[in-house]
Amino acid sequence: MHAPLLRVRTSALLAALVLSVAAIPATLAGTPFSKIVVFGDSLNDRGNMLQFTQGAFPAPPTYTLGRQSNGQLWVEYLAGRLGMSDKILNYAVVGAMTKPAPGFPTGNVWSDTYGGLQGTDVASQVLDYLGDFQGRADPAALFILEGGANDFPRVANPAVIVGNLIESLVTLQAAGAKHIVVMLMPDIGKTPRALMAEAAGLIPPGSAAFYSAVCQQLNQALLAALPTYTYPGVTLTIADTWTFMNRVAANPASYGLTDVQRPFLLFGGTGDQSKWLFWDDLHPTTRGHQIFSEQVVESLVRSYSPGQGKVGNGAINSLNGLLHSPRR
Repeated sequence: MHAPLLRVRTSALLAALVLSVAAIPATLAGTPFSKIVVFGDSLNDRGNMLQFTQGAFPAPPTYTLGRQSNGQLWVEYLAGRLGMSDKILNYAVVGAMTKPAPGFPTGNVWSDTYGGLQGTDVASQVLDYLGDFQGRADPAALFILEGGANDFPRVANPAVIVGNLIESLVTLQAAGAKHIVVMLMPDIGKTPRALMAEAAGLIPPGSAAFYSAVCQQLNQALLAALPTYTYPGVTLTIADTWTFMNRVAANPASYGLTDVQRPFLLFGGTGDQSKWLFWDDLHPTTRGHQIFSEQVVESLVRSYSPGQGKVGNGAINSLNGLLHSPRR
């Protein structure tokens, strides 16, 4: 073999290697995903509603940093655990419904108080994202899809809520999304709003338990539909807020909590906010969000374990060991 030919082949090989390295997706470059793209409502909104309302809501001192809580939300804690705090792309909006409904043409339950909320529903959020990226969903991104709690008392047929969420899921997959977290609906019957209303006689006895049952049925219907509408090659992870709330309510001490039924804003005074699950009558404290984020980490690790057949996915190595790494 002549030396010049060797140099040419070596140069070509090096060039190919450089191109190959440049083409490696972000999932193999130190973080499990390229970014975290978030759709949903107040459980996920990191300040979009504050901008829509020009700083009016959710505003300090009641709320922190435009979140309906006293600090960071679960998706922010999740991003920190994944080493992706600077890679969150958030479309969630406080008050968002899954889609517009009769009586709520804007798709947002706060539109009777604040203007300019047209098209802030979850389905529109998904379309906004795709519009921002030429109709393509980043196949290396982790998508968070959440909604339904604002539809719950306003949409009579739970099948409509499930259908709306499935529609958004299909839209994302058809555009190329490969990694999706679907959040189940939280247990509305375990919130202070339901518990205190029933205790005060504002709603009939047994209403809180009825709300819990309906939320559970809605989640079961969604879970039953997901296998049919999940595309081949897509990894779907379930973030089970309903089970989480019930576990915490049944054994708060194991999570370091002392109050899981009342809102800190009304009853906490100058006490330790980190010991309470709820900040207001519907939304968790930042500590509640942090605890939930750890449940989602566990779910992600299970979803991407080799035992689930996800061999060769770059997310596996990045997620491996997260459960045993120091919490941030």
